[in-house]
Amino acid sequence: NLHVVDSCFPTLLGRDWIERLFGPEWFGRLVNAATVSTSECHEKFAEEMKKSPIFMPGVGVVKGYEARLNLKEGARPKFCKARVTAFSIRGKTEDTLKQMIAEGLLVPVDNSEWASPIVPVAKPDKTIRVCGDYKSTLN
Repeated sequence: NLHVVDSCFPTLLGRDWIERLFGPEWFGRLVNAATVSTSECHEKFAEEMKKSPIFMPGVGVVKGYEARLNLKEGARPKFCKARVTAFSIRGKTEDTLKQMIAEGLLVPVDNSEWASPIVPVAKPDKTIRVCGDYKSTLN
């Protein structure tokens, strides 16, 4: 379905997502029938967006959905052992992994048929971003 709305807020999301974020009465709260300047409307929309739990600080959790990987027919599990981390960032990488486990972003396992190596990347603020290298396993 195509919905055209004459209003002064930017179209960022479809109606189904806007309704999930702001509830069923979103339109009346975001769009006023009276003529409003574009800057006022943008400010109002930005304030409503800031109240949404999606834009809260930190990492959120998706509830009510189950992730599924669609593998090619006949795909077999592949295990790639961990790469050696540069000594200069090894401690920071371990700290980052421990923090991610504490926050519930990672779950330690004793064994697995599938494993991809990580690539620690130093960010400008000297912290570490942990990335997965899936080119040899999933891609």
